[in-house]
Amino acid sequence: MDEYTLLTQVIMPFLREKWDLIDIDEHEGGVGKRDGRLTKEELEAARERFTAAGDDESAETMGELIFRYEAICQAFRDTSNAAGEADLGISPEDVSVYAKKWDPEYRAREGMPQPDNWMHPDNKTDKYW
Repeated sequence: MDEYTLLTQVIMPFLREKWDLIDIDEHEGGVGKRDGRLTKEELEAARERFTAAGDDESAETMGELIFRYEAICQAFRDTSNAAGEADLGISPEDVSVYAKKWDPEYRAREGMPQPDNWMHPDNKTDKYW
């Protein structure tokens, strides 16, 4: 499976479904709010939870995501400090732009891609699933 297909047919649909399960509550005591970003620690913890639950397919998808973590974080500069992108974690915009960089159609164009709102439930495009 090529990178673009893996991203759009496996990783992005998985994240769309399970983002909130992976994104841990950032406030002490568990009554705060999720920050909307997935840190490497959150990804690793989720992989452990999926493995413990016997969900090998989800654990494998998490492994693929962890493998690409740094590259996905750096795909779209959505903070004021590019060096801190990996510290803040993966945003939906990072995933969108990273996928576009592998899109054969995009590669024929010039300039940096802009993120799509692929996580929104009203986004009915079948490009990513």
